[in-house]
Amino acid sequence: MNEKDSDGNCGRVGGRPPFGGIIVFQRLRCLSRVRLAPFDHLGKERDTVKKKRILASITAGMLAASMLTITASADVAGAVTSTWGTARSQIQAVVNNVVFPAIDVILAVLLFVKIATAYIDYRKVGGRIEWGPIALIFGGLLFSLTAPMYVWSII
Repeated sequence: MNEKDSDGNCGRVGGRPPFGGIIVFQRLRCLSRVRLAPFDHLGKERDTVKKKRILASITAGMLAASMLTITASADVAGAVTSTWGTARSQIQAVVNNVVFPAIDVILAVLLFVKIATAYIDYRKVGGRIEWGPIALIFGGLLFSLTAPMYVWSII
């Protein structure tokens, strides 16, 4: 009764626990007889073989993909020049009408904020204004306002 029966129930007869006060002892005795599966010595080797197969298939796929690439023997500089020639007017219109005005607005707001903070610092400190940052922002604003006139002759 304290050995495994044919159904695999340890210490049970007909699926019911045995009678008496030795249930715990019989369970422990039955569990001590359970053996673990022997260690699979080939487990690591099987994993490495599987990894090697996956690596080999990836390498073969990469080699096949690299063989299928098409090399271009056309004039790349000529293609870039012709693309620039056709798109130059559109790029120039976008930069002149969107990019430079956005930069101008940002620098103008920054200039007014810097002048206001310099005035507040002048009132606090009493008689001293930092002109360097104001002059730098003003120079950047003048540069960005006049850039559309000459930047396209440089490019």
